[in-house]
Amino acid sequence: MAKISSDAIDENSENLGIPQLQTCGGFELLKCRQNCRDLTLIDCEWNAMTLKKFLGNQAKIYVRPIQRSLSTDQVNEHSEQEQSKAHCHYCRQMFSVRELREHLHACELRSNLISESEDELPDPHLTQDFSNKKSDFEEVIDQKTALEHVEDFVSDKSPESPEQLRTGHLTVPENTSSGDLFVDRSSVQTEFSSQILNQTVINDVTPAEDMEDDSQGTTSDACGGPMNFIIAKAIDYCISESIQDPVEILRYLQSVIVCGRQLEITDTTQCDEGDTNFIIVDRNNILETGFEEVNSISNLQKTLEVQFYDETAIDQGGPRKEFLALILSAIKEKYFDKGLREFMAADYTVIGKLIGLSMLQNGPVPTIFDESTLNRLFSNNSSEEFESACVHNLKKGLDCLGLIKVGCVLPMFRHLFRPSSCTLTIKAVIQLLQPKFSEEGSNSKRYESAVYTLFLKYLRAVASGRRGTVGLRDVLQFATEATEEPVLGFVLHPSIEFVESTPGTSFIPTASTCTNTLKIPRPSAEISLPQEEDLFSYYDYAFSNAYFGLM
Repeated sequence: MAKISSDAIDENSENLGIPQLQTCGGFELLKCRQNCRDLTLIDCEWNAMTLKKFLGNQAKIYVRPIQRSLSTDQVNEHSEQEQSKAHCHYCRQMFSVRELREHLHACELRSNLISESEDELPDPHLTQDFSNKKSDFEEVIDQKTALEHVEDFVSDKSPESPEQLRTGHLTVPENTSSGDLFVDRSSVQTEFSSQILNQTVINDVTPAEDMEDDSQGTTSDACGGPMNFIIAKAIDYCISESIQDPVEILRYLQSVIVCGRQLEITDTTQCDEGDTNFIIVDRNNILETGFEEVNSISNLQKTLEVQFYDETAIDQGGPRKEFLALILSAIKEKYFDKGLREFMAADYTVIGKLIGLSMLQNGPVPTIFDESTLNRLFSNNSSEEFESACVHNLKKGLDCLGLIKVGCVLPMFRHLFRPSSCTLTIKAVIQLLQPKFSEEGSNSKRYESAVYTLFLKYLRAVASGRRGTVGLRDVLQFATEATEEPVLGFVLHPSIEFVESTPGTSFIPTASTCTNTLKIPRPSAEISLPQEEDLFSYYDYAFSNAYFGLM
């Protein structure tokens, strides 16, 4: 800490540290989570050795002043001020920088002396600003403050009638403003008043005619209670734990919503059992059969088990992911590529359900909404919602799994629906598909290395566009049923398994998508490798078709 704020100078008369930190009233060290812009406090000792072990050698560390903005004036005066402690600028007491922020919340002199004109560093942890905001980052609620007021509102304004205790499509009392939100916790009815939020974070008042149609979104006897009760508890947990990373929000939602059999195989030596929603669909008529089957499901929380017509593969994760990828691709082409199709508005409810299932059950996270549609989906303006029957029905479908409520209360969650700028590279594919070689020095290892060398050469040809329509996404999808690394990652890391080619077999690769395994035939003492172009033709055939072998 002393080095960071040191005013010592080197032989070039340049400061070794940032001496301006000595007068800012203490500072903190923060880190930024992956795929997220939120800064979080580094939870370890703040010394070089511990930080290197905790964050790594090349991590970025952010320094944030606690009480005042940094001065931009050049400072070269030597100072021996101790930086592990700092004075409160209001009561002049000395505190550890780790305790200073907590003190500022309770400092009575600060409450009396602070004014709008004061030159103080704006900080969402110190200065609450609940004015109307538009961007997702500005909409993040001062969550801890809201929770502190929960008990007061429970005693003063909690509804008494059973109609008001509904937690799904919220029934708002006549004397309640549109900015109020009731969240059902396990033993208490929690209300976030408009005095706290000012801007409505959720306005999910459903017309009476829609109540009957959405019953399957509000009850789930087999999986831990009503869906809206589960969502309310999940939102409460994310707020109380300050979870703002959209990936972590989705991961937690998956853990509390999905029930029944495990989504993925975690141990290939054991057979996992549990309840599932079994559906059977036609690969050649994926939309019609998929819509019919999903509409027949009464409890969307259970793990989806998929079988295709005339196929006998047992679904341990692979067929489900293939089905979700196929149907979302068809949905995008028919229902979104040319704008919302109002004359087919009735279909958008089941589309919302399928999108929710895909997000929660390790399928593709759809990025098929344009920005206008995305804003309307999570808009609190009901009049705008009812302008489009497509958007209205899409919200109904998504909220059968509570995703609209989550996106309204936790705006960072919406970023999952936006396209990623990352592209799949040959380096990423090679790192994802880890080869499992035989023992070093064995003949098997020699044969495996020979065919793996050619496979890498084939991947480079694919990456450069020299293998026709085959792309890197096709190779990864063949092995894992994912065209890119899933948002929540792979439960079982993708791998390459080498299988010995025998007389009468070909060198066409197969795959077990349930275990994310690509199986590449290798030569043997009896069978040699084909010519390079012939081998690449086998690979082209496999990766351009839905041919996975035994799953």
